[in-house]
Amino acid sequence: MNAKITLNAPLAVSTDPVTGNTTEYHSIEDFATGCIDERNLKVKPESYICSKLPSYNCEECTALPYVNREQLDKIVGYAITGIAKKYDTEQTPHKEIDSQKVSFLIGEAGVFASNTNNKYMSYVLGTDNIDLFVKLAKAGESVVLHNDIDEAYQIINNGMPESVFRLIAGKSAPQHNSDLFVQLDDSFKELTKAGIKKLFLEKVNQLKQSIDQDLFEQPQAHEWEEPQPLHVASQYVEGEYPIHAFPDVIAKAIKKSAHFHNVPLAVAAQTYLGEQAYIAQRHIKAPSDKSEKGQPCSLFMLTIFPSGEGKDVCKSDASKISEKIESENMQQFRADYNSWSKKKSDERGDAPVNPMSRFKKTTTQAIIRMMADGAGNSYIWATGEGGYLFSGYSLKSDTVGESISVLNDLVDTGKGNALLRNAEDSHYFENKYFSLDIAVQDVVARPALTNSLLREQGFLARVLFAAPTPLQHREVTLEQQSIKPYDDEDLKAYWKFCEKMLTTPYFGNKLFVGDDGRVIITKCQDAERLHIQYQNHIGQEVGKGGKYEFIRAYALRTNQYVLRVAAILAYCSEVDYIDARIMQNAIDLCKYSLDEWLRYYGKAEKSDSELMLEWLKKQDSSKILKSAISTTVYPKHLRSKNNRDAALNHLIDAEHIHIEQIGKKEYVVLNPLFSKVG
Repeated sequence: MNAKITLNAPLAVSTDPVTGNTTEYHSIEDFATGCIDERNLKVKPESYICSKLPSYNCEECTALPYVNREQLDKIVGYAITGIAKKYDTEQTPHKEIDSQKVSFLIGEAGVFASNTNNKYMSYVLGTDNIDLFVKLAKAGESVVLHNDIDEAYQIINNGMPESVFRLIAGKSAPQHNSDLFVQLDDSFKELTKAGIKKLFLEKVNQLKQSIDQDLFEQPQAHEWEEPQPLHVASQYVEGEYPIHAFPDVIAKAIKKSAHFHNVPLAVAAQTYLGEQAYIAQRHIKAPSDKSEKGQPCSLFMLTIFPSGEGKDVCKSDASKISEKIESENMQQFRADYNSWSKKKSDERGDAPVNPMSRFKKTTTQAIIRMMADGAGNSYIWATGEGGYLFSGYSLKSDTVGESISVLNDLVDTGKGNALLRNAEDSHYFENKYFSLDIAVQDVVARPALTNSLLREQGFLARVLFAAPTPLQHREVTLEQQSIKPYDDEDLKAYWKFCEKMLTTPYFGNKLFVGDDGRVIITKCQDAERLHIQYQNHIGQEVGKGGKYEFIRAYALRTNQYVLRVAAILAYCSEVDYIDARIMQNAIDLCKYSLDEWLRYYGKAEKSDSELMLEWLKKQDSSKILKSAISTTVYPKHLRSKNNRDAALNHLIDAEHIHIEQIGKKEYVVLNPLFSKVG
């Protein structure tokens, strides 16, 4: 994997000449994600990364990865070579006006290598030919390049475990290790990816058979570690919701909604916080420890609560003003559109732009289209019928990976870049922020919340979560029946506050304004100290035996998510910065969410990885053919490739299983120590 080398000064900077937006990359991992097509060893489109020619696009330049010679699975840099081009962006389409040869380094130099971080590789190649190296790398082969082929062998011999077979390939025979050399000629250029894999698998088997068995060192056995728990102990009780975290006008409204509709405070508070994120994200950004440009203050609220118990009416209370304005805007849009459509084509001009910004029943593709073409810069998917998300098209097995990636990007960055059905159905936008406020029944959500794929891809780690216990039935009286929420003074005060923030928002001192016009909320020094203490607390508790070990990814995500919550609390408190009190309130809200995850996962239901492990243990052999799982595992939903691989990857990370390649087949091997963990 890429080495997470993070520096104060960025490794690379890319400034889009059209928008003026600058992206800083402070680690090789982030740089590779943003700028490198690792499969094809090319620079991605719109990458202005040459420091000497910052206005030149390095798209399609060759990008060869450097790895640490002592740790061949750690990428430390990239060598970029090729032709960088400059365009006249005033013309449409943009016209190329200059080109320059470029050759520069991002990160650190090391040894050229590709695919050497594949934990399941059965062999690795060394070569001295750059063309062969590129061909092999693009075919997915694990390969190391050095201009001396004998030195290339020494590098892979010293840098790879004994379980990986090591051989060298090229056009000219080496001085040493000729018994491990594969001679290649010009016909190799014509081989497909599958043909290359077939060639080397056959060569490896031939070489193994030709070597004296007494001298041939067998692969070392996997060094097992103590297996980690897959299920959190059921020891957490429901905590008190930190209602004190909210400004007084919002806290009073939350309490009244919860009282009128007889729901726990958490049910009402979750949707009120989601609504404030929707209001705030159009005007502000949260601070970020990773970028001086800040980060979106968008949130993903998820509440587990039974149907018909009051979650929908709480949403109506929280979003009454937003929905009223939305309704008025949509009525005006329909009237304008009808008037526009009745005009002659040569008199029409531009069509009215759809102002819709709130979604209830939708899909990720529909959201992308609406955000790309819509008039607003703040959007929310808010619904008390979470089945639209968890049981709808977006999270079906054949679309789940794509949908997760899209939703993650929208919440994290406010950017969209999608090619949907064809080239005409492509959409790009940025600086349009997106939040989710989903309430759903447990029976609908639990299959997703225990799904290893959703947990592995970080989808659930972004959630501020609550799953409170419903309150007991409250006897209805004539007096209570006569009290109407719409007449309550606290709710009226809240609605008046929302109307002010939506129509004449508070912008503070405007000292820190981002490129998109949003105010960047900052932290005072006392708030910074609290944030540092929180990060250290989380770092300790996600370690072995720590409180958050089981939900490590979720806990670590809150290190930056807490800044989003704090920025929203500062904004709706109408103050200019995050002080210590606001930071502590944001921390309390994030800790409540983490504790709710622990309590939820501590219930009896089992995750996909637990179900997979149970099935594996019931098999007659300690080695199970991986491909057979797809036809025989039970429950049947684990037969899906996505679900199967996600569950297996979780078990590998937790040291319950290991994948062993024997010939051309992969086998799942159980940890002989698994019986020590319940």
